[in-house]
Amino acid sequence: MKRIAPFVFIAFTAIGLLGTPSTAFSQALPPCPEDPMAAGLRDNCFGTETYPNGDKYVGKWRDGRYNGQGTYTFANGDKYVGEYKDGKRVGQGTYTFPDGAKYVGEWRDDLKNGVGTLVSPNGTVIHGGLWLNGEPVVKR
Repeated sequence: MKRIAPFVFIAFTAIGLLGTPSTAFSQALPPCPEDPMAAGLRDNCFGTETYPNGDKYVGKWRDGRYNGQGTYTFANGDKYVGEYKDGKRVGQGTYTFPDGAKYVGEWRDDLKNGVGTLVSPNGTVIHGGLWLNGEPVVKR
């Protein structure tokens, strides 16, 4: 029984039952400077940036770019929640449109790339499967 306890703790931690990974990681990083120009480059920190056009990013920064988990909310109502690397969407993420349609899946180089599903506002799958450079790969 002594061997199970460490495994259970590790398993619960890995799947987020003892706190969501994004919360744990954001708490581990220091807050970003309020004014990156006055305080220097945003590096290895967690912070918020609101842009003049109304767009907003909340998440991790490294070398002045979005890196790690983050949320980008566009002024038009679009929203991306997922992973970033060097300022680009990568890995797993969810892009939600103002009308409720959403894409859930893989990203590379800021585009839908890999396995993903686009769902209409009423829940109908528009395309589920492979994506390449932002476009669905349709089998013929």
